[in-house]
Amino acid sequence: MKSSSGSSRGLARDFWADANRIAALTGSLAVFAPCASGQIVLDDYSVSKEGNYDYVQVLGSPADGWNVSSGELRPSIAGLNATGAWLWNRGEKLSAVGDSVSIDLSLPGEASNGLGTGIGLFFAKNLNPPQGTGFEVGLFATQGSYVFNVGLGSVTGVPSSGLLTVQMTVQTPTTSTYSVSYGPQSSFAIFQVDSDSAYFGPEASNTATTAAALDNLTFTTVPEPSAYTAVFGALALAASLAGPCRRRRSRTVLR
Repeated sequence: MKSSSGSSRGLARDFWADANRIAALTGSLAVFAPCASGQIVLDDYSVSKEGNYDYVQVLGSPADGWNVSSGELRPSIAGLNATGAWLWNRGEKLSAVGDSVSIDLSLPGEASNGLGTGIGLFFAKNLNPPQGTGFEVGLFATQGSYVFNVGLGSVTGVPSSGLLTVQMTVQTPTTSTYSVSYGPQSSFAIFQVDSDSAYFGPEASNTATTAAALDNLTFTTVPEPSAYTAVFGALALAASLAGPCRRRRSRTVLR
């Protein structure tokens, strides 16, 4: 029987050709998939970009305590019953069902004045909301315990750090409803805003003497159908350029 080493070499060439096609298609997907997912880190706080926000005095009249340090937002809001927020003003907002915003929270302890300390996200229907018209969602430390506040409601026994995510679930011409997830607890609360969309941004309450920190403000939007068309169109183009897969039949010659 004659050796079939020639056929084996042919099969090996086909194998590597197919592998290269797969790599090309995978690379194309990696390049274009982010366009379809619509996720972007708006601010990783590696540098200070306060100009991308509008400061809002949510409660009381605290001075703007914006402070970026060591790659985190470490706000210094001072005063009794004082809360401030920074609404993102670069155009992104929650405006369709499925849109979401998330931010990492870290609250090692509360302020030394014994009045409690909080960090989280603030939502409003415009960039200059009157006091009492926005909505607060966040982590609060008081008397050695941690609670998570959603408006006037609260959940106890939550961790001192974790990822906070708020996602639009329902939309009408005049209102929008949002689900709240924090740490291991998924969609454990909902709230409603009297607008079909909402601006958002980090919030802090009585944090001046604490190591409270926020990081990685991330916005995820529902992609337009055209985004999917672009992704799959790119994959189809990559496949056509790679060419058809060839199949070589192994032959054994008998003598």
